[in-house]
Amino acid sequence: MDDSFLGKRFTIMGMDGGGRGLKDARFLLLHGVEVIGTDLRKAEEFPEAVALAKQHKNLRLVFGEHRLTDFQNRDFIIRAAKTPIDSPYLAEARKNNIPVVSDETLFLTYAPQVLTVGVTGTRGKTTVTYMIHEILKIASGTQVGTVCRVYLGGNVQDTAMLPLLDKIKDGDYLVMELDSWKLQSFAENKISPNIAVFTTFYRDHMDYYNGDMDRYWLDKSAIFVNQKKGDRLIVSSQVKNYRSPCLIGRQAISTVSPMVVGTEYLPIDWKLKILGDHNRLNAGLALAMARSLDIPDEISRKALESFNGVPGRLEYLGEKNGVKYFNDTASTSPEGTIAGLNALKDYRGKIILIGGGSDKGFEYGKYADEVKQYVRSLILFRGSASDKILKILGDDGVVVDKNIGSMSEAFSLAQSVAGSGDVILLSPGAASFGIFKNEYDRGAQFNRRLNLLGHQTARKIYFVGIGGIGISAIARMMLLDGKTVSGTDASESPVTEELAKLGAKINIEHRAGNITEDINLVVYSIAVTPSNPELVRARELGLLVMSYPEILAEVTKNYFTVAVSGTHGKTTTTAMIAKILIDAGLDPTVIVGSLLHERNPSMGSTSSPQAPSGRGTNFIAGKGKILVLEADEYRRTFMKITPRLVVITNIDVDHLDYYKDLDDIKSVFRSFALKLGSEDHLVCDIGQKNLFDVYGGLDCKVLNYGEICRPDLIVPGEHNRDNARAAIATAIALGVSEDNARKSLETFSGTWRRLEKKGSLVSGVIIYDDYAHNPGKIKAAIAGLRELYPDKKITVVFMPHLFSRTKILLHELAESLSGADRVYVTDIYAARELSDPTIHARDLVDAINVKQGLGEYLGDLNDFAEKIKTRLSGEDVLVTMGAGDIYKLGEKILKFDL
Repeated sequence: MDDSFLGKRFTIMGMDGGGRGLKDARFLLLHGVEVIGTDLRKAEEFPEAVALAKQHKNLRLVFGEHRLTDFQNRDFIIRAAKTPIDSPYLAEARKNNIPVVSDETLFLTYAPQVLTVGVTGTRGKTTVTYMIHEILKIASGTQVGTVCRVYLGGNVQDTAMLPLLDKIKDGDYLVMELDSWKLQSFAENKISPNIAVFTTFYRDHMDYYNGDMDRYWLDKSAIFVNQKKGDRLIVSSQVKNYRSPCLIGRQAISTVSPMVVGTEYLPIDWKLKILGDHNRLNAGLALAMARSLDIPDEISRKALESFNGVPGRLEYLGEKNGVKYFNDTASTSPEGTIAGLNALKDYRGKIILIGGGSDKGFEYGKYADEVKQYVRSLILFRGSASDKILKILGDDGVVVDKNIGSMSEAFSLAQSVAGSGDVILLSPGAASFGIFKNEYDRGAQFNRRLNLLGHQTARKIYFVGIGGIGISAIARMMLLDGKTVSGTDASESPVTEELAKLGAKINIEHRAGNITEDINLVVYSIAVTPSNPELVRARELGLLVMSYPEILAEVTKNYFTVAVSGTHGKTTTTAMIAKILIDAGLDPTVIVGSLLHERNPSMGSTSSPQAPSGRGTNFIAGKGKILVLEADEYRRTFMKITPRLVVITNIDVDHLDYYKDLDDIKSVFRSFALKLGSEDHLVCDIGQKNLFDVYGGLDCKVLNYGEICRPDLIVPGEHNRDNARAAIATAIALGVSEDNARKSLETFSGTWRRLEKKGSLVSGVIIYDDYAHNPGKIKAAIAGLRELYPDKKITVVFMPHLFSRTKILLHELAESLSGADRVYVTDIYAARELSDPTIHARDLVDAINVKQGLGEYLGDLNDFAEKIKTRLSGEDVLVTMGAGDIYKLGEKILKFDL
């Protein structure tokens, strides 16, 4: 590649595109380009882009918006797929005579002399693209005089075009899949590929084209309208026969005479591995392309008969328990699903179809007719397309369920009605908007659900981030089940130490070498980044990989699940419910985000993983049907859980690194509550203002814990009495009397790191520790200590959690900490985030001092531990506070006092 781009200024509109935007940005930066990357989504969805920007001063990122100024004074705009036709930003660029291109257009403008094959069509373009690629690969290594390299590009998943400019050479082949938005750029820049293959043309993307088929055709036809003498055009007979009264001369708009291919073009004795007449047409189009280059038929036959298909295109995934599974997620139109059903005609009446979703302007009359013919059970994702399908099908009994909001739920329903000899087919015939990121995500989730069927048989399990308080509970559960458990965490902790005692092998450094081929299952914490070397290695080896929320979701399906959620108090409330149910003899299984002080008397000694007690553990293995767990709202992870009773302790502003605002937070709690059925329960305080939009109009039974009288507790704080009221209401819903619930809580002694008393110094200083890391929790903890020690001074050593939280909630944190008499602030605990130089612990100290003037920034914590005797007296209560490892400071102070 020469210096054609040196000194140019680009705006990349859309940093997603299956990773293309980021890959193109890397290429441009290496070639001396100044790049602006702009995307409507949040920065946290692009950690690799953020990291790249820190390495390159020539990359500026704009998230959450597009700005007109980023479409001015540029040399090129690389447009995002599906950018609105009337986009004001592209209009601004054109007004300023700035070329608007796709990366394919830019590639073809600057590429050497390569032969380009472009494939488009409403259906079949991906399969034909890969078929042609296979033929050319074999031909280039077989035919004398045609040795070359063959590249894939265009709309192929995860493929960026610009980096190919550093690889491709004169005489190479490039095979491109081209959708209509890519071809818009071809039309504007008056280019077409050397060989154009047009598979089919049906009604599609009418949501984008406002119902205008002619506008859709004009974009599609750009694949051939700018072809030159010597170029070649191959079309299906369906495309040749397409007519529109609104456009004149459709058959004459190309200067190249088309080669027309029908379903009979492929020789009848050629046997394909992939099913369906539509795939024989696809193979015929690929064969026609090969013949146009004088490639012998024996080469094409070898390539096509060995072709295994493309992932997500009527892909056969295998058979489990007598049920066959097919992934046809790329079917985004009714015609696609019809083709898939026809290909599976041997299973007529035995097909469980997972379909539906959002509408793209289709008609579903023929689709409904085919469903009635072939499908025994239909499961529909929620969306406007499903509404159309339901209206046509009516009450004929084929629809098993509708308004499904997740792949987990759809897959489970399909399994529940499938038996030996049946087929479960994912073939939506609609778009994925609103539930999945795109059709690739939809298909990947289907594949993961199928893979999860094998997790129960896994014997050797590795946990990435094993010291996490939630994921470690699953590790304990696996140890109890007799499985071999190992894992890694960044540092040792009481959690990892206890796991090691129970038989787990613990590594303290994340290394690819920790992952071996004999591991059956890898479970990872959501705090772990995708670039983690252990995760990368696990995927390279093809191991089954699950996130903590995914495996937790699997666990909940085996129990009557009580899910305790809320911005504050869920850990303590979970522990309280657990104690009540244990004391009532219900023997629950419990997963909690702390270490319980309470002991399950039925479980024996802590010395054996086969019989752990509840003392000092975050997991209790009960023998009853009830599972009590802490359900976290961060990143909507609790939406994977299948609950029967949901507790919402409260809703407040938090996790603004992920959620937009309070309304966004309330909406996810509403969605969680909507998972409950008519016989299920929601426990909440309907008097809380932020709960009003959550509990109204639900099908489930709503229990108002605000009506429960506050109990007497030995743990301090109004917040804990509220937690106890929620626990009592939950117990009542589960059949425990209110009197017995209250009696049980009279001896509740709290949990690890929730106003936990660590000890006292010789001087009389009392030391506590608390996990509080957001304003509401901090206020509650300080208020609880004031209640216990009204005549003492409260000193807080606070470790801020996350750069984003500290930055966004700076003044709220300062306000809550100002309730103490003295505040020491440590450096920010980054956890899952990259360092942010725009916020520092000193900023929080400054904000505290505006409030009460007694804030101080701490340097070395060990140094502070040694000097504590000179800082505090018997009048003081010292509380270490935060979500990181700040609790270790109190332990060091007590050690120095010996």
